[in-house]
Amino acid sequence: MKNLIIIIFLFGHFCCNSQVLDSNYYFNAIEKITIAINNSDKKNSLFYVARGDARYFIGDYSGAINDYDSAIKISPNYYDAYNAKGIVYDHLKEFNNALKEFNFCISNNYESENVYYNRGCVYQEINDIKNAILDYKKEIEINKDFINSYFNYAIILLNQNKYEEAIKQLNIVIDKKNKYSLAYVNRGYAYYSINQLENALKDFTYLLEIDSTNYITYKYLGIIYIKKGDKNQGCYYLTKAKENGINVEEFEKNNCK
Repeated sequence: MKNLIIIIFLFGHFCCNSQVLDSNYYFNAIEKITIAINNSDKKNSLFYVARGDARYFIGDYSGAINDYDSAIKISPNYYDAYNAKGIVYDHLKEFNNALKEFNFCISNNYESENVYYNRGCVYQEINDIKNAILDYKKEIEINKDFINSYFNYAIILLNQNKYEEAIKQLNIVIDKKNKYSLAYVNRGYAYYSINQLENALKDFTYLLEIDSTNYITYKYLGIIYIKKGDKNQGCYYLTKAKENGINVEEFEKNNCK
């Protein structure tokens, strides 16, 4: 039973920041949890949720939903199970079903497991931006250390061309997770968009240090250096971008021989 308990606590709950492990780990977990379920007269809802999480990670989405439903049948007020179902439905692009699960949790004053963030993601995916923002702000109010809410809110602000507001949110993300490459590429783009080229240059340069596979960085470094009057350095980075599949034809044509 000790191994089973370790497995359950490792899952924590997957909607937040769970570590994705080798698939064999989850198959092993499913086997152990199934034994535990059978030994507990099939009346322990925690076991069903843990097995549902494991099934989610191996792509058995219908099996995951069945396990969450089993947990709910045993414990109708086990809101973790409803929340987990919502995450699976979101993954399957069944957005109405996802919203139904998250709304049920929230209507019962459930605020754990980032449920507002999870619902905000669905609203963002269906382009209900107003409600997405409200949910991200609510999640930030509840859990100030959960960086995904700040980041997704920043992406919305970028799409609305509210670059300075986006930078404020991305600053928070970077303060909390210094080497989060997606935050740097988006903040760099925001700085670039408001012509703060030195700040953009710093972000894109540092981004190459922590994530050399983010090839769009080469494009923006090239453009920035050209704007700053250093065509040799700019064209060098544009060439690097082109070598890695990034379309820079327009900039090369106008600036590089």
